[in-house]
Amino acid sequence: DPGSPYEIATAEQFDLMREHLSDHFKLTVDIDLGGSNWEPIGAPGTAFTGELDGAGHIISGLYINSGDSYQGLFGVLSQASITDLYILDADITTSAFGAGVLAGQDGNESTLSHVYVSGQVEASREVGGLVGSTRRSTISDSGADVTVRGTSVGMGEVGGLAGFTESAQIQRSF
Repeated sequence: DPGSPYEIATAEQFDLMREHLSDHFKLTVDIDLGGSNWEPIGAPGTAFTGELDGAGHIISGLYINSGDSYQGLFGVLSQASITDLYILDADITTSAFGAGVLAGQDGNESTLSHVYVSGQVEASREVGGLVGSTRRSTISDSGADVTVRGTSVGMGEVGGLAGFTESAQIQRSF
């Protein structure tokens, strides 16, 4: 059925989203990523621009240990829509910049709604619980219970929800 979302029922199917960056997806079950070193979906120049409806499901087992920028479940989002998703007990560490449980960078005009994350995130700067940075996007009814650590002296850009914001709207979120 054209316009219907791809239904995601396994970690392997979730991983294949990286080959369809502009499509619409919906989780049908909780997903365990297994704790192996995750490669974020989307990067500068190849951002995730699609839609993900978490349908109230949980993603667990998100682990990243990297020296690259833009680390999270998604590396870079742009004009994406992420809704109704839980990412629990994530463990993300990079020696570079741009890290958040959901995305390292929410680059442009995305909508993040009813997304809740927990765990720990560490990066040099632009590090936040939900997203490392967000620009011209809307975050609503979302939250982060995340230990956030920025390692760069004097650079700042560390926050509980977002490390850096520019012209973003954040509503009813913590």
